[in-house]
Amino acid sequence: MKQCLYFAKQYYRRNVRNRLTYLFQTNRAKTECHNISRLACKGIPVPKVLAYAERRIFGWWMESYLVFNYYDDYVSLRNSCDIADPISCARKLANEVARMHDRGIYYGDLHAGNVLVKPIVSGRQTASVDYRFVFVDVDKIKDFEHLPKDQWIDDLARLNGFIETDIAARLNFLTTYCRNRRLPDIRTLYKLINIRTEELWASRFKKNGVDERKYPKIDL
Repeated sequence: MKQCLYFAKQYYRRNVRNRLTYLFQTNRAKTECHNISRLACKGIPVPKVLAYAERRIFGWWMESYLVFNYYDDYVSLRNSCDIADPISCARKLANEVARMHDRGIYYGDLHAGNVLVKPIVSGRQTASVDYRFVFVDVDKIKDFEHLPKDQWIDDLARLNGFIETDIAARLNFLTTYCRNRRLPDIRTLYKLINIRTEELWASRFKKNGVDERKYPKIDL
């Protein structure tokens, strides 16, 4: 019998500001559990949730937990050095993100640490690699009938700021995303995403500025 592994996620308020922010809100485990169900109904790959729980510490002070399947054969996209074909992976990811945005979903925390990826090798003589994804930490998502431009640019910029890979993979992601969503002006979009990336990760670029090797100012 195959052993099933599970993962319990605790929502830990790391500092006083975070504790005050979530003090009077519905517990985050319940929110994420609800969001996972909504995304699963829309065909977005998310973890399989088993249960959520909360424990009252004192008054309004709560601890919350979420239990879901453990994806031991997936790796975080942040570890892009472990991905054999980053360009193919970027294209597959662009398909998933474009589908998510077409369905009016704003992720709100779409960075490489929140994307799990699994390579799927098919074929006997000429092996080809496909990729499957699971999106985690979805407690910040919002639904729109038509996703506003500033929202999906924000999502792309957050992901852009965490992909530690060469420019070819990132450009393949962008061109695939634009093709799926029928966006014609890739050059303008590329500039907007880089501007938003600089705004979001200002502290990262504060000392040395924007790394031109990762975010070059090029004409597409």
